[in-house]
Amino acid sequence: VQGSVGGTRDRPHFIARVRSDGLSYEDYSVVSVSADVDFVLEEQGTVSAAAEINGADIDGYMVDRVDVNIEGSTGDHLGTLQVDSEFGDLSLNLSGSLDEAMQWRGSLVGVNYVHPDYGTWDQKEKAELKISAEELEIASFCLYSGENALCAAGGTNSSGSWSIQIEDLAFSLSKLNHWGFLEPGISGAVQGEIRAAGEGAVLSALDTTVSVPELELDVDTGEVYP
Repeated sequence: VQGSVGGTRDRPHFIARVRSDGLSYEDYSVVSVSADVDFVLEEQGTVSAAAEINGADIDGYMVDRVDVNIEGSTGDHLGTLQVDSEFGDLSLNLSGSLDEAMQWRGSLVGVNYVHPDYGTWDQKEKAELKISAEELEIASFCLYSGENALCAAGGTNSSGSWSIQIEDLAFSLSKLNHWGFLEPGISGAVQGEIRAAGEGAVLSALDTTVSVPELELDVDTGEVYP
């Protein structure tokens, strides 16, 4: 690990470089980690960051590779994330800005998740994000996979309170057969909304509206002979 801080008090310049191989702790291990960060903390200070993680074992779950890249300025930058793992591949793009109060505001776009069993899920509209030491908020984050859809919004703050809203939920029940969760044939779709709030692990409010129109379930009753 190498790093330096330069510039001035009003315009600090941070540079860091990380190279490591064979890290492990209890049930976690990483084959290699590399990262380079170079940024100037001011309204339009330059930002350049790249990180690569290879061969991560997270308590038995393998992550083959993680790539992170950020380029631009503190006031206007773009970022990408790519994760390849045994439980699916994920890619996404971010754009946003960091203000002097260290609050980040931006948009999450182009989310794509691919799983060999659960199919491909894509984001079509951008979702607004706000991240700071005091709070995290996301609005209008929607994923689609064929006739299935999920739109969510929510947030949490430093006091531990949180809320989540799931809207425009549409899920084809035949997927339960395709994914191997249910043997009897089933058709129809779950539609609805879910709103929940709480503090820490305590749920303080829950409001759900769920319907299953045209539900059909194939049950083989068979016959029993003495």
